[in-house]
Amino acid sequence: MSKKFKIYVLTISLTSLLCLPYPELQTGSRDIPATIIATNSKPISQTSITDQNSTTLPNGIPHVIDKPGQYYLTGPLVYSPKSPGDIIISIEANDVVLDLASYTISADPTEFLDVTCINIADNKHNIHILNGRLNQVTGVGINISPNCSSIYISDMIIRNCNLGGIVADLVRNIFLDNVNIANCNGDGTSAGTGEAVGMLLIDITFLSANNCTFNSCTSALRDGTGVKLVSNVLYSNDCNFKDCTACHNGTSDDKHKAYGFRLENTRTCTFKNCTATDNGLANGNLNSYGFAFANGHNNMCYNCLATSNKITQTNGATYGFYLTGATNHYFENCEARNQDASEAASGSAYGFYASAGTGNSFYKCKSHGNCAGYIVLSRGGPSSNPIAAGFAIENDETRSSIEACDASANNGNAGEAYGIKLGQVSGDNPTFCFINNNRLMNNFGPIAQYGLKDFSPNSLNLITRNQAFAQGPVFRSNPTCTDTGFMNFMISYADPENNKINNILVEGDRAELKVFSTAAPLDNLSIFYSEDISGSV
Repeated sequence: MSKKFKIYVLTISLTSLLCLPYPELQTGSRDIPATIIATNSKPISQTSITDQNSTTLPNGIPHVIDKPGQYYLTGPLVYSPKSPGDIIISIEANDVVLDLASYTISADPTEFLDVTCINIADNKHNIHILNGRLNQVTGVGINISPNCSSIYISDMIIRNCNLGGIVADLVRNIFLDNVNIANCNGDGTSAGTGEAVGMLLIDITFLSANNCTFNSCTSALRDGTGVKLVSNVLYSNDCNFKDCTACHNGTSDDKHKAYGFRLENTRTCTFKNCTATDNGLANGNLNSYGFAFANGHNNMCYNCLATSNKITQTNGATYGFYLTGATNHYFENCEARNQDASEAASGSAYGFYASAGTGNSFYKCKSHGNCAGYIVLSRGGPSSNPIAAGFAIENDETRSSIEACDASANNGNAGEAYGIKLGQVSGDNPTFCFINNNRLMNNFGPIAQYGLKDFSPNSLNLITRNQAFAQGPVFRSNPTCTDTGFMNFMISYADPENNKINNILVEGDRAELKVFSTAAPLDNLSIFYSEDISGSV
């Protein structure tokens, strides 16, 4: 079916273009109506894009924008790809505004793959794409080629572009405002290339994303991710997300993973008021992550929420905030709530998790209601215990800190529960970490339940001014609870001159207060019954 398409351009020198009352090329502000552009434009083509003979254009490209100016659509566009690698609109000039005027560009179903809806050619700058929809493209929605800079994308809805809504490689200065990406579900056929990613960013220097969503990107064969920001050649730097959401991303393959936001080898990237929720499918996902940081330096999260990320696979784990090999990452006023491994047999659930890194900080964060697996032998559960932890620091993590945080009602289900868990039974444990002024309460697990446990032999972690009370009682109605394993603190205590302890321990109802794994003397230790401090905690 033939659809009509018009593009208009005002050919003008760059000097005079900058004087026009149309500031998007410089500011990235949004939503200038197409009628304003049309008043000052001249038509360059009125030919239906589907009627063009592709052999008359290089590489089968239906339309090339090769002059600076302001362009707009006059109606919806449906394109029928003619060969693999087709590009519907190719921007090959600097200083271009492409206004979709609230119309949709889509592609007919085709056997041809790797179609790109809008491509920005190498080494272009000052490009603004705005105000429209891209839908059902067997390939990429918007591709930004290497060495481009100052790319503005605003007021866009991008759906069903299976290889990525937005893909950028080796690009500087990307500005996204009010962009909604969903249902980018991978190629569906290849275990090697089937990864589902809403937005894929590689080797990026400065990005600003405001009020954007990255949702429902699911793969049958590989990982499913809302945003993937990685570094292959150089560190991705200064990528900033504000008021953004990544939810319902995942995979139905039990060997792969679900991510809301995934960062690898990035530096000084920031999240503010962002949410990662419900990542993970009901029938897949080995692990799921709200926010995941691998390696990298000095990334930060402020006022962010990770909630209800889930797994169903045996021996998997779900994490609200996950760090591995990270250095000097900082989290403030963040919350991890209700990560769910309850249907994953021995699956574990962590609010905040850090491993094999250095100098990472959690400050004024909250972790609540994260739930581990069921481990019911009659249902085929394995012998290992599932774990729920509000905060966990493991595997050679050093000089990291948890301060002024709350961990409450983390539910080991049929396994173990911790407000704060430092280290593990076997393997390397964290050293020189600072655990200060935290409140740990009502964490429950019938196998083991602790406000804080440090597995490190002769611990060198500094643990001060923490309050731990009532581990377990809030869940006592659970018939699997035996009330025999409560411990507010368990620390392998070394020489008091090397490891100062200054903690407040609070006894929970019916819990025999079992304090430390050795009988060494303690400095500056206060013990209260819960009724003594009920008004202040």
